[in-house]
This record gives sequence, C-alpha cells and structure tokens, in this order.
Amino acid sequence: MSHLPEFIANHSILIATFLCIISAWFIFEIYSKGKSISAHELVKLINTAPILLIDIRDAVAFEKHHIARAFNLPKDNILSAADKLLQRNKGKQVVIINETGFIPATIVQHISKKQFTVCSLKGGITQWMQDNLPVVSSIKEKNKS
Repeated sequence: MSHLPEFIANHSILIATFLCIISAWFIFEIYSKGKSISAHELVKLINTAPILLIDIRDAVAFEKHHIARAFNLPKDNILSAADKLLQRNKGKQVVIINETGFIPATIVQHISKKQFTVCSLKGGITQWMQDNLPVVSSIKEKNKS
C-alpha cells in the first residue's frame, strides 16, 4: 500500500485512462438500463395501472415460481420474441423481471425503441420472494403414494 502513490505518479496516463473507462461504463449503465422499482411499488402498479410483466429467466426457473400474469421471454431470445407481445400490449408500462434485478441494457434499449416505458424490478424475483409477496408455480406436484 505504501507504493500506491509512487505507482500512480509513474503511471498517470494509465490511471487516467482506467478512470475514464470506469466513468464511461458507469454513466452508460445508469442511463441505459432504465428505472428500477421496488417490489412494493410494483404491487401498486399491478393494482392500479396497465402493465406488462416480462420475466426473462429461463423456462425452468419461471415454471418453479413467478409473479402472476408475467410472461416468460428468456433473455436469450427476448429480442426476437418480444415484438409480438409488445404489439398486443401497446400503451402499457413494461416491467422486466429476472433473478436479481440487473437487466442487460440491450433489452431495455430494444423495448424503449418501441415507445414503451421500461423499468426493472429492483432485486428481482429474489427480493419479491424475500418480501413474502405471492408467486405462482407452473409445476404440478406429483402426489406421493
């Protein structure tokens, strides 16, 4: 740690470049991923506004547990599959759901270009379940004999 000031002094161009890259990445992420809403804000939206819930987790995770009325469009094919769903839901706010709440900027940009307001669920389905909010399952439990 005592060599840090010496390293910075000897490699000022490298440090400046690194800081510029980190700053640019941070600004890009802030402005491109859209707004984030809490689980409780989403409950209010579900009860008061026309919204479209898109869960981008894989089909197995979605079937295990998801928010009622959510559509499953796994992130691997969302860019090609979202257009039909968006056409049928014009005028609705789009909420993107995944496991942790970190949504790729490309998904937000794709949906935003279609004239939709996009936000993500802060903390994802994990936070939703930690807040003891309801989920549904598509998996039918087998009766044990």
